[in-house]
Amino acid sequence: MQVFKLYYKIFLRGTIVPTVIYIVIFSIMSLIFTTFSESPSEQVFNVKKCKVAIVDNDKSLLSEKLSDYIKDNSMYVEISDTSEEGLKDILFFRNAEYILIIPENFGEKFLTDEKMSVETMRIPNSNSGMFLDTMLNKYLNTADLYIKADMNLEESLEKTAEDLNIETNVILANGKKSVSMPSFLYYFNYLVYPLISVLILCISGITLTINEMDIKRRNVSSPLSTSKFSIGLFLANLSIAIVIYFIFVSYSAMIYSKNLFSETGMLVMINGLIFTILCLSLCFLISNLISKKSISAVSTVLSLVMCFSGGVFVPQEALSESVKNVAVINPAFWYVKANNTLGGLSILNTQTLKPVAFAFLVQICFAIAFLAIALVIIKQRRTSEQ
Repeated sequence: MQVFKLYYKIFLRGTIVPTVIYIVIFSIMSLIFTTFSESPSEQVFNVKKCKVAIVDNDKSLLSEKLSDYIKDNSMYVEISDTSEEGLKDILFFRNAEYILIIPENFGEKFLTDEKMSVETMRIPNSNSGMFLDTMLNKYLNTADLYIKADMNLEESLEKTAEDLNIETNVILANGKKSVSMPSFLYYFNYLVYPLISVLILCISGITLTINEMDIKRRNVSSPLSTSKFSIGLFLANLSIAIVIYFIFVSYSAMIYSKNLFSETGMLVMINGLIFTILCLSLCFLISNLISKKSISAVSTVLSLVMCFSGGVFVPQEALSESVKNVAVINPAFWYVKANNTLGGLSILNTQTLKPVAFAFLVQICFAIAFLAIALVIIKQRRTSEQ
């Protein structure tokens, strides 16, 4: 109890104000990054229909079927002025993005070796224009193949329509879903940055203050044993780390309440709690390696390095293989990997959660390793002091 009083006395006197400021700033930053971030898994191709006008000067069976196909796969726009100036005005005012002009005798010439080309007008550098060109060529090439197979025009156009209307159903295995990950997962991924920064500034700062020579000598001369003092200090650090973590969780609960308390959300919060304890062990190690003057610099550099190489600021899918191979020694990499895996699962069972459990275990091993290294350093330092 005495250690708790000392710990929170130091916290309330010198650390609470910057800690609160950092929590507020980082919460706002995390929300902004979450809102404007997009994972590669979200970048799914969707066909966007563009506005198309058709000028059919042929009025043949081929031109009618071709026009019907284009209309079914675009936003058809009726036009009255088919002069060259009128068509240019339509494109200029964006009433249409693409104009298909079918010349006279197009259908008749298509059945012979003297094929005619259709004319097109489009908005310059238009992606939709390239897409319409692809649709047009695909229809005409398919129809031409059937005609060369000795089918009549009507039957060829029917077969062409059947072929181009075929759709493929995609089934994703291993319980993975094709929808984008919930937004709260991106929030928890970005939580790496504030957790590392705030905990290093707060916990390491208080620990270094307690380890100052005058305070340390007074504590050693007290009737409280060193082991009890160390346990009390660890519990005080643990309590403030959990409080800071749940402040961030409470903030996310106000925004993502619908998704956060699902099965996936609970596992993500457990992952965050494990990472918080890992950060606590890391802070305990850092406080035994650095001076009080260098806390701010270490906090900034370490948090940025862990975030960039761990897949926080740059999605893990976009990292090169060489970076990933090095990033396996970064605890944040496994934290983000667990979150991304959970976001890609539609079925939660023992089999699908194996990668998540492995990522949890790796983080726990990191936490134990950091704590063990810190204890070794403390023991060697005490031995040298004696």
